[in-house]
Amino acid sequence: MKGSPARGVSPAPAGRAACPVPPASRTIPTRSGPAATGIDVQGCGLPRPRHAIGASRGTDTLPQPSVRPDLDGGREFVKAAVLPVAAHNPTGTTPRLAEGPRGTRPIRHEFHRPTLSTGLRSTFRAARNAASAGTGGGAREGPRMNRPCLAAGAALLLAGTALAKPAPYAVTGSVALGAPDRWDYVSFDASAGRVYVAHGTRITVVDARRGTVVGALPGLTAAHGMAVDPASGHGYAGTGHGDVLVFDPKTLAAIRTLPGEPDDDGVIADPADHRVFVLNGDSSSATVVDTTDDTGRGLVRLGGKPEFGAVDGRGKLYVNLADTREIVRVDVATQAVEARWAVPDCVSPHGMAMDPATSRVFTSCVDGRLIAVDAVSGAVVATLPIGRGSDAVAFDPTRRLVFSSNSDGTLSVIHEDDADHFTSVAEVPTARGARTLAVDPASGRVFLAAADVDAARPPPQQPGRAPRYSFMPGSLKLLLLDPVAR
Repeated sequence: MKGSPARGVSPAPAGRAACPVPPASRTIPTRSGPAATGIDVQGCGLPRPRHAIGASRGTDTLPQPSVRPDLDGGREFVKAAVLPVAAHNPTGTTPRLAEGPRGTRPIRHEFHRPTLSTGLRSTFRAARNAASAGTGGGAREGPRMNRPCLAAGAALLLAGTALAKPAPYAVTGSVALGAPDRWDYVSFDASAGRVYVAHGTRITVVDARRGTVVGALPGLTAAHGMAVDPASGHGYAGTGHGDVLVFDPKTLAAIRTLPGEPDDDGVIADPADHRVFVLNGDSSSATVVDTTDDTGRGLVRLGGKPEFGAVDGRGKLYVNLADTREIVRVDVATQAVEARWAVPDCVSPHGMAMDPATSRVFTSCVDGRLIAVDAVSGAVVATLPIGRGSDAVAFDPTRRLVFSSNSDGTLSVIHEDDADHFTSVAEVPTARGARTLAVDPASGRVFLAAADVDAARPPPQQPGRAPRYSFMPGSLKLLLLDPVAR
């Protein structure tokens, strides 16, 4: 990303190290003539040797280094290198001469040889050697890089290293899933430590810890969402033609099929209320399953096309509606919508997760933002930037992290500081098209479905939206991302 030079460092020509700005200034007479404006010597605007300074008298601005006795020169040098330019050089001129008991002289002995700590000395030496290597060793091309430039570059390198934070998550592995390639939801079953990936006409099951495929649930018309209810020990999945498949997660054998409505999509388990909800997009409804006896309990009419939902474990279901830009709250006992909240700034709400402890619902928008909503009042308490093309959100209650998987190839990580304050932590690089995810709160591992982009078929341009990529056949995989140790 382009930006302005670091504070307290004056820009240097291309290919050269940034240069230090002196820590203070005063005006002294020179030999003759008007005030000097400064000469850029050896790429740093620093003084030439005595014989190279012209014979003129006027005024000039020069540094007043202040070395504190309690700090070694190396640390003081770094401190001076990052102070604001205006504080060091209010006149804007370049220092040339220093005043001393023997008259005016070049300032090289005041600023060129700070007392360096062992760590800085080795860093400067490495920078000097690198500069020599880049120009063919002893035979350098162009002006020789002087010590202040090397020292400034090394000091800024150290400062940048200290301030730069590593990405909190990194891709540590992948599991090949193969065809079919068209995928949708990724779900995590904490009770068995398994990950379910819906793609094409099947749902592939992966051991979350070992990263190996353990089986598949075949025979679906179009796989989308699924969930495992830990209370009943059964799994539930939409079939793609309006029915709900009940299966045994241990054997992956079908138990029964329940009627639903067309365009079944996301599936949400509510263990506290012994319910499973299957969201039907085009039907603008939710099919309700009683998990105590695996029977259908009717429908909830939502008044809009649902994308995904979340439960609080206290009798409430929250669902985002993509076409009306709304979030609805459903009373589980009565199976009726009891509150409807507009989120007009959220383009096509897609992913949803919840922190029941703070009563906050998180919804991602495909245009690159995530909103946090008060689950009681419906008020938007925070809006945060995320990547474009989000299709799923997950919440890790152990680390208080909100994740959004984005098809632009990023994983947005947000920390919940408290109920009303959130911090954007990082945009972790993943893979283009990796838009659905799940998280294991015990280990912190994040799972994303992705495939290799077909470079021969570039996606059409969609202003304001993430591109829809084409993928290489048979390249579907499950990416494993783990927290980075600090």
